[in-house]
Amino acid sequence: MLIQSAIRNRLIIKSTMFPHKHIHLGTRRIPGSNEVSQIDHVLTTSHHSSSVIDARSCRGTNCDSDHYLVNIKVRERIANIQKIPRRKTGRWDIEKLHKDMVWRDKYQ
Repeated sequence: MLIQSAIRNRLIIKSTMFPHKHIHLGTRRIPGSNEVSQIDHVLTTSHHSSSVIDARSCRGTNCDSDHYLVNIKVRERIANIQKIPRRKTGRWDIEKLHKDMVWRDKYQ
């Protein structure tokens, strides 16, 4: 059902693409046994598919469940925003206001 849903929504299952040891692939421990299965997955769109660097399960964390946390590493690229050139504003010539009465009257 997961594969059909991923195909229908144009998603990619990224958690099965990375080579890891068998102990890092399992995401759920069956209660009462030591068997581990991989039933939790990471889905992404094809546009963001290259941003996912790694996906693995964290077996040491205690989240009070029979599932392990799935940890993914994501690399995001920030687009360069072109700066809009600003108009240069003229500076006030304060010396003219102090020295010349005509400029002082124009300013007021």
